[in-house]
Order: sequence, then structure tokens, then C-alpha cells
Amino acid sequence: MTDYTKMYEEEIRKHESALENNPQDIWSLIKLGFAYSRARKFTAALDAYDKAIRLDDKMYFAYYGKGYVFLQQKHYDKAIASFEEAIVINPNYTQCYYRLGYIFSEIKEYQKAEKQFTKLLELEANHAKGHFCLGKVYNSLRNFEAANFHLNMAIKLKPHFEFAWYQLGLIHSEIGDYELAISDFLKAIDINPRLDYVYDRLGRTYMQIGDFTKAIEAHKKATELLPKMGYLWKNLGTAYLKDNQLQFALECLRKAVNLDPGNGLGHYYLGSTYLKQKDLYAAKKSFEKTINLLPNHKNAKKKLEEIELKLRDQSGEIVDNDTLKNLKKTLEDRFRNKYK
Repeated sequence: MTDYTKMYEEEIRKHESALENNPQDIWSLIKLGFAYSRARKFTAALDAYDKAIRLDDKMYFAYYGKGYVFLQQKHYDKAIASFEEAIVINPNYTQCYYRLGYIFSEIKEYQKAEKQFTKLLELEANHAKGHFCLGKVYNSLRNFEAANFHLNMAIKLKPHFEFAWYQLGLIHSEIGDYELAISDFLKAIDINPRLDYVYDRLGRTYMQIGDFTKAIEAHKKATELLPKMGYLWKNLGTAYLKDNQLQFALECLRKAVNLDPGNGLGHYYLGSTYLKQKDLYAAKKSFEKTINLLPNHKNAKKKLEEIELKLRDQSGEIVDNDTLKNLKKTLEDRFRNKYK
């Protein structure tokens, strides 16, 4: 049992003991439901909240508690219904609007999320997370002016709000102000240096301005923080490829497709690296995998056609992968026999 779980087990015993003495103690039921939900004992939590509702069907904290349990379980329809029931009873309960906005953002119903967060801020104008979430919604809707306003409000209220700085960086990156985007990402990192996706986005931004050295440095940090994510190795390998460090690019891109064989772009950049090394067989194989995963990838199709033309020029016919492999092995054997 972790210390975290142990703490809530103690809370649970305390509230259960209070209810043994007074089964009608509605606030002990509410607190018990909360402790159960934090300990991830969801069935017991829902039972406690339902008992509270049977004692008082206007107890909006109980409906909120049920919504929070359903939210943890990702039962979004039930969570929405519970939070809305709480709002019917208490239209000024700001936390319900926050949770509803979060759910609608998660399921990408951004107009509905906008409505919830706007209502939250009408009730509590200095709600930093409310401004952040509304700014993030506007970012998704590509309303960058509104997003910029609310994210800056979030930072004004909470200057060390790293996620708000990150979202500001996304805005500046989208509108092409890369230097300002880099500044925003660096501020987010200065506040919280453990966010792999901020380093990744920083690296991609450095790539856009052609600073491959700093891009490599940022992408390296991302892979150190999350070494099992194939797309991070793909991005690091791409940075090495752009910087013409082909051997490092190969190592990273091979790792990327090994971790995530379905990463079509990983196969594409791996093929591009092989092509730069003039390894036509390996490049052909990688581009074929790219097209299998991403059938509409025009560059992969174009490069594959170019390779096939080169092979046709060399042999008078299209050479399949097995033939290429055998030919390559034969040439290598001849070379070894000649110089041993």
C-alpha cells in the first residue's frame, strides 16, 4: 500500500466510524465518497453519494461527486449528466462548469467547452485555470487573438503557469513568430524542466528557423525524459538528418520504427537517410513501408519511383527486394574473398 493510498484508507475508516454512530450524517457520506474516489474505489464512492442524495436530493455536492467519479472512469455522458444536475440545484457552483468544460475539450466539442469556461469566468473572473482552459480552447479553434488574451490573463494571475506559457508558444509558432515561440517554450521549461513535449516542440521550432544544433539538443532532452516514445526518436533522427549527421540519424530512426512500427513518417525519414547514403535497397524497403502505412504520402511515392528508375537503368528491369538482397550479399562475399 502506497503512502497516498494509506492516507485515504485512514480517511475512509474515520468517516465510516462517524457513520456507524450516525448513519444520517450527510457530510460524512460526502467526505466518504470523496475519500473512496481518491482511493479509486469507485463503486463504493458512488454508493456513498447515492446515500447522501437519498437523504437530501438537493445535495449538489453529491451530484458533483458522482460526476467526478464518472470523469475518472471516462464515462463522460454520465459525468456530464451529474454535473448538469448539480448546476440545476446550484447555478453558481463554478467547479461544475470547469469540469464540464474539461470534458467537452477532451471530446473535442470546443464550442460547448467555450460556453462552460465562459460561464465559469463570468462567476469568477480571476480563475487562472479557467482563463488557461478557455485560451487552450480558442487555440484549438484557431482564434489566436482570444487565445492570447486569456492565456496572458492566466499568466498574470499565476506567473509560473508553465502550461499557459507552452500554449502561448503554440500560438506564436502557428503565426510564424518563431523567436517569441522559443522564448515562451524556454519559460515553460525554466518553470518545469520535466515536460518532454515542450522540449519536443522547442526542437521542432528550432528546426523551422534552421538551427539544427539547438534542435538536436532539445530533441535529445525529450528522448531522455520519455525514452520509450517512438515519435520523439523520429523527431531527433529527423534533426540529425537535416544536419547531415547520417549515422546518428540512422540510429535514432531505426529506434523510432522499432518502438513504433506503425510510424509511417519514421519509415519515410529512415528511407530518406538510406537514400542519402546511396543504399537503394534499404531506402526502397523503407519507402514501401511508408506507402503501406500512409498511402497518400506523395514524397515517398516520388522517391520510390526515382529509386526504381535508377535500378531499371542499372539492370534493365525492376529489381525486387529479394534479388537486391542476394545481389548485395554476393558483392559483399566477392569483396571479402578478394581481400582476405
